[in-house]
Amino acid sequence: MCLLGGSQARVLQPTRRTAPSADRSSSSFTRPNCPLRWFTARRSLISHAPAQPSPSGAAPMDRHPEHHDHDHAPTSASSGGDHAVVTTRRFQSADELIDPSLVHEARVYENGKPPVVGDGSAVERRDFMKVLGATFAAATTTAACGRLPVTHALPYVDKPEDVIVGRGVMYATACRGCASGCGILVKSREGRPIKIEGNPGHAWSQGAVCAIGQAQVVDLYDGDRLRQPLIDGKAATWKDFDAQVATALHAYEGEGKGLALVTGTVTGPATQELIRLFLRRFPSSRHLVYDGSFGAGAIAAAHGLSHAKTAVPRYDFGQAELVLSFGADFLGTWIAPVPFAKQWAPGRKISADKTTMSKLIAVESRMSLTGSNADDRVRILPSEQRGLVLALASKVAAAKGLAVQVPAATASGQGAALLDSWTKDLVAAAGKCLVVADSNDVAVQAAVNVINEALGNYGTTLDLNAPFLGLQASAAAEIEFVEALSQGDITGVVVCGVNPAYDSKLAAKWEQGLKKAKVSVAIAGRHHETAAACKLVAAANHALESWGDHEVVAGLASLQQPLINPLFDTRQTEDLLLAWSNVRDRDGKPQTMLAFLRDQWHGKAAPRAQDSADFDHFWDQTLNDGVVTLQVVGDAAPAEAAPVAPAAPAPVAAPAPPPGGPMIAQAPQPADEAAAVDRAENRVEKAVEAAAEASPVAAAADVSPAALPAEASAVALPAPATPATAVVALPPVIPAKFDAIGTAKALSSPALSIGQAGKFEVVLFPKVGLGSGDTANNPMLQELPDPMSKATWGNYACISPKAAQELGVMSSDVVVVQSGAVQVELPVVLSPGMHDGVIGLPVGYGRAKSVGRLSDGVGQNVMPFGALAEIAKADVKATGKQDPVAFSQTHHSYEHRDSVRETSLEHWQKEPKSGNEPLDSALHDTNAQDARTTRSLWSRHQYPGYKWGMAIDLNACTGCGACIVACNIENNVPVVGKHEVLVRREMHWLRIDRYFSERKSYAHGEYDWDATKPDLLDLADNPEVVHMPMLCQHCDNAPCETVCPVLATLHTSEGLNAQAYNRCIGTRYCANNCPYKVRRFNWFNYPTREMVDKFDMDLVTLALNPDIVKRSRGVMEKCSFCVQRIQEAKSNALRDSDRQSGEKRQPSNVDELTKAQAEGKHLQPKYVKDGEVKPACQQTCPSDAISFGDLNLMDSKVRKQYEDPRNYSALVEVGTQPAVSYMTKVRNADRGGAHPKEAAVAAHPKEAAVAAHPKEAAGAAHGQPLAEPKAEAAPPAGH
Repeated sequence: MCLLGGSQARVLQPTRRTAPSADRSSSSFTRPNCPLRWFTARRSLISHAPAQPSPSGAAPMDRHPEHHDHDHAPTSASSGGDHAVVTTRRFQSADELIDPSLVHEARVYENGKPPVVGDGSAVERRDFMKVLGATFAAATTTAACGRLPVTHALPYVDKPEDVIVGRGVMYATACRGCASGCGILVKSREGRPIKIEGNPGHAWSQGAVCAIGQAQVVDLYDGDRLRQPLIDGKAATWKDFDAQVATALHAYEGEGKGLALVTGTVTGPATQELIRLFLRRFPSSRHLVYDGSFGAGAIAAAHGLSHAKTAVPRYDFGQAELVLSFGADFLGTWIAPVPFAKQWAPGRKISADKTTMSKLIAVESRMSLTGSNADDRVRILPSEQRGLVLALASKVAAAKGLAVQVPAATASGQGAALLDSWTKDLVAAAGKCLVVADSNDVAVQAAVNVINEALGNYGTTLDLNAPFLGLQASAAAEIEFVEALSQGDITGVVVCGVNPAYDSKLAAKWEQGLKKAKVSVAIAGRHHETAAACKLVAAANHALESWGDHEVVAGLASLQQPLINPLFDTRQTEDLLLAWSNVRDRDGKPQTMLAFLRDQWHGKAAPRAQDSADFDHFWDQTLNDGVVTLQVVGDAAPAEAAPVAPAAPAPVAAPAPPPGGPMIAQAPQPADEAAAVDRAENRVEKAVEAAAEASPVAAAADVSPAALPAEASAVALPAPATPATAVVALPPVIPAKFDAIGTAKALSSPALSIGQAGKFEVVLFPKVGLGSGDTANNPMLQELPDPMSKATWGNYACISPKAAQELGVMSSDVVVVQSGAVQVELPVVLSPGMHDGVIGLPVGYGRAKSVGRLSDGVGQNVMPFGALAEIAKADVKATGKQDPVAFSQTHHSYEHRDSVRETSLEHWQKEPKSGNEPLDSALHDTNAQDARTTRSLWSRHQYPGYKWGMAIDLNACTGCGACIVACNIENNVPVVGKHEVLVRREMHWLRIDRYFSERKSYAHGEYDWDATKPDLLDLADNPEVVHMPMLCQHCDNAPCETVCPVLATLHTSEGLNAQAYNRCIGTRYCANNCPYKVRRFNWFNYPTREMVDKFDMDLVTLALNPDIVKRSRGVMEKCSFCVQRIQEAKSNALRDSDRQSGEKRQPSNVDELTKAQAEGKHLQPKYVKDGEVKPACQQTCPSDAISFGDLNLMDSKVRKQYEDPRNYSALVEVGTQPAVSYMTKVRNADRGGAHPKEAAVAAHPKEAAVAAHPKEAAGAAHGQPLAEPKAEAAPPAGH
C-alpha cells in the first residue's frame, strides 16, 4: 500500500506537526499502532502564518490550495458535503483483518530487508559481518563504489543522411500480444527496437497499449526462444527440416486425406488468402481455428442463431450509460480490454461541463478488475449465472414486448432479488445500455442477445454489421477435432502459433493425439508443450521480425512490419506456409511474404479504400500510418484483381521492381506526438536481396544482416511491380436481423456440465499481466503485481476470507485442491469479494521446463480442472505447509493518514468538493482573519520557466498495470525475482495501491461496528476498491532532499525532484524519510540470486534504453517524470524554427523570464506545447487517467485539473507540497439512507463533534457549549 512508514520511518520534515488520533471506545483504536489502520478524520495541527505575496506582486497559481483556509468554504456538519468525521473503513488485505501481526515484520522493513549472514545474498563474505554490524554494512558498504566497464562509441564510416545518432525512430506496426489487434509504434535506436508505444492514429486502440503489449520487446530478446528447427526434439538444419517436411506433406497432396491445419483466428486479407492456398494445395485437408480456452466462440455461435451472423459484435462501451456485466472482465482480459477501456473511461470522467457519468454493475464470482471498478457488484456462483441471465431476459423481453420464447428459469443467489431493479434500470436506459457475459454457454449468450435486442442496443452500443473479427474459434469444433485426432481420422497436423497441448481444457487429449499422429509439425517461437509433442518443429520469427496484416475490426486493417532482422536462425510463419503451399512469384521463384502481402493488398484491400488509385502511394501511406480504413464488405470475397495461385507450368515473367527501393515506414506523427521524429518519408537507398536456400521445399526468405544498411530498423524485402489497377465488385453488407426462431433454438441449448463432487466451484481465470501463459517466460510480466491480489511470481488459490477461516488457513498456507484424479497444491491468497463457495485458480503457470528458464518451476498448471467439467467442483484441504507468496504492497503502511478520497455522484452533483474536505476543516471552522499556510524553514521555490506537474483521475484509473511495465521498460528498471520481492526489495518506480473499503448502506443512522473478527470479515465479503497509482510526488517541500548528506537528491528549477546517481552513497536516509515510500534502493547489481542464470545478458542489454543510465549497487532510484522525454521535447522545440514563445503563462513567471533575459540569462526562449511531453505511464494508459504538463501554462490540461474542486494531494497533512495530485473517486451508486456524514452526526453527534472540533469539544465536555458554525469567509484579495 502506500504511504507513511511505521516505527522504522519517521518523517523529519519540519513543516508540520501531526497530532495523535483521538481515542475510540473500542480497544482496537486505542493502541499506539492500530492494527486495523482505518482512515480517520485528518486531525493534524495547522501552523499559522500570514500569506506571502509573490515577489512580482502578481498572484501565482496556488498548487496546494488545501493549505489555505480561504480556498475552501466552511459548511455545516449536517449538510451534504460537510466536513464531519468520515468513517469509511479501508484495509490492505484480509489477513490484516484476521491477524494484524502477520504484516508487522513486512512494515518494519518496508524499504527492504538488509542482507545478513546466512541468507545467501550476494554480499555475503566470510567473517565480514563479524566486523561490521549488518545494518551499518548495508547502509555504507553498498554504496555505488564499483568500477563501471569501459565502453566505446564507434562512429559511422559513412553516416546515412536520415540517421541522427542518439535519436530514436518510430515505426508503425500491429501488436500480437493477444487477439485485440491494437496498433503500436515501436521506437528503434540504431537498428534495435527498445520501446513500444500506442499508435494514436489507430481508431481501435487509440494510442494505448496493455502490459502484455508493452512487454513484447522483452520477449523479442528472450534467449530461450527457439534458435533453429528441431527434429524429434534435437537441433537440426533448415535443409534437413525442409526435406523431412516435404516428404511428410507429399502424401497429402491430391486425394490424400487426414491432414489438418490448426491456427488462431486469422483476420488479415493476405493471411486469409494464404490459408486458402494451403487448403487448395492439400484439397482434402481441414482447418481448425483455435483461440484457447477463453475465447468468444459462444458469443459468435449465439449470434449465428439469433441474428444469422456468426460473429462477435463490436462493442462500444463509450455509448453505454449503463453496463451490466455477467462475469465479463472487459477491463482486464475479456476480448479486447485496451479498446474497451478507451471507450469506457470518458463516460466515467466528470467535470463542471459534464456532470453525469456512466454506471457499471458487475455480477461475478471472483473480484475481477472490472468488478473492482464497478459501482455496484453482486457475488454469484458460476452455476447460478444461467438461471439469472435467462430470468432477466424473460423480464426485459416482456417489458419491451419482444416476441421471443425464453425458457422458464429459476434465479437463485444474491442476484435473484435484484432482477426487477435491473430490469427497471435497463428499460430506462434502452438504446444507451449494454449487457455482456463471459459464459461459454450458448443459451446464456443468446439470452444476452435477447436483452440487447429488446432494448434496442444493436446499432448503438454493439454492432454486428461491422463486427469484431477475432476470437472466432468454436469449442464444439475443437471437441470434434480432438476426437477425430484420437481415433486416427486425422493423421497429419500442422500447428501454427498456438499451444493447445497446454492452454486447452483438452490439453491431455491434444498431447496424446499429436504424439500418435503420423505427421506432426509445429511452427512455434519457443519449445512449448505443443512443440514438444510434435516430431518436427519450425523455429518461427517473433512478431517484431515479421510481415503480416490484420483486420481485427471490420473496416479497419493494419499492416505488420518487421523492426529488426531475425536474431536467430528462424523463419516467418507465413513464409513457411507459402513454401509448403508451393506458391511462386512471376519468375517461378518461391514467394516471400512481403511480395505476397503487396499482391493481396492490391487485389483485396486497395479496392475497399479511398484514394487508392495510386497503389504505391496507398501502400507507402498505410505502412507509414500502420492502419487504414476500408469499406466494410459482405461475407462474399471481392473478385481477385491480382490472384496468386500455386506454381503454374509456365510462370509469368516478373516486371521490374517499383522505383525507389523498398519502403521503410515511419510512424505517424500527430500533433500530440511531435516530440518524436518527423513524419517525413524514410526510404533505404539500397535494395535488400533475399536469399532462399535450395531444398525440396522452397525455404522462406532469409535476410542477411549484411544486406541491410546499419541504420535500418525496419526490414523490407523487394516487391514485384504494382499490378494494373482492376475494377473489383464489392459485395454489400447484409444487415443482421433478429430471428426469433433461431433465438429460441439457441436458448434451448444444453447447460454447461457441472461437477458432482466437491464443496467449491472452480473458476479458472487468466491474470491481467500473463494471460493464458504465452508470456510466462517474460520477467517483466512475472514481476508485475496482479491488480487484485498484488502477488507476483506464481499462481495461488483464491479463497474468500470466511471460507479460509473455516479451513483454518491464511495467505501463503498451502492447500491441496482436489477433484477426482486431478489435484494440485497451491498457496492460499485471501481474496476479498470472492464468493464463499468459489475457489479461483489463475492459469498460465506450471510451464514445461523447455519453455524457458524464467517460467520453469513457477506455479502449477491448473488447466486439467477444466477437463473435468465446464463448471468443475473441488474440495480444499490444508496441508500444514507454507509457500510464501511474493506480495508487493502490504509492507507499506499509511499510519491512519488519508490517501484516497471518494464520494457518490449524487453528493458530488450537490457539492463539487464532496469527499474532498480541506485539511483544516477537520479541526475547526474557518476564519477570515487568519489565512493558514504551511510554515517552512525555506522560502518557496520559484519556477520562471517550466513547472512540471501530474494529475491522476481515480475515476478513470482501472488498475490494469500497463503503466508499471511501460515505466520499467522506459527507465531500465531491473527485475529482481521472487526472493527479492519477498524481502521487500522490488524496484518498481511506480506501483498501484489497491484499497479495499466497506460497501455499506447507511440506513437508520448506523455509524459504527464493534471491532470483532466476524464483523471485520464482513467487510471483506464484497468490498469497494480504489486503485491509486503511486510514484515519486516530486514535492516542492521534499523530505528526502533535507536529509541526504551528499545532495544526491535535489530540486531542479523546473520542479523535479532529481536523483544524481553518481553522487549517491547509499545511506537510504531519503527512503526512510519519504512519506510515500516510492524510492528504491539497489541492494545488488541485478540480476542476482535465482535470476543470475536466467538471462542471456548480451541479448538483454539490447532492450535497454540508452537514454537512461543503468544503476549499480548501492544507488537509490525513483521516478524522474521521464526527464529524458522532457529534455527531448525541449530540444525539439528549440530546433523548431516556427515555434512561438511566450504562450499564455503565469504572469509572475513571464516577468521573471523577462528579467532573466535582460540580465543575459538564456531561459527557455521557446516553450514546449501542452501534450508534447508524455511520460511512459501516461502514454500507455488505456483509460487516460494520467495528465502531465506544465503548470505554468494557463490552458494546460493538467493545470485545469489542478483547479478542479475534486483535486487533492496525498498526505497533505505532512506538508510536502507534491507535484502529483489526484482527483476524488466518484461512484455512481445509490447507497440508500442518509449521507455517511449525516448518518454519523445523527447517530453519534457528540463523537462526531469531538472528531471534527477537538478543541471546542473539550470545552463542551466541561459544560461549555459547542461553537456554532460560522458564516462563509470571503477569500482575500488576489485569490
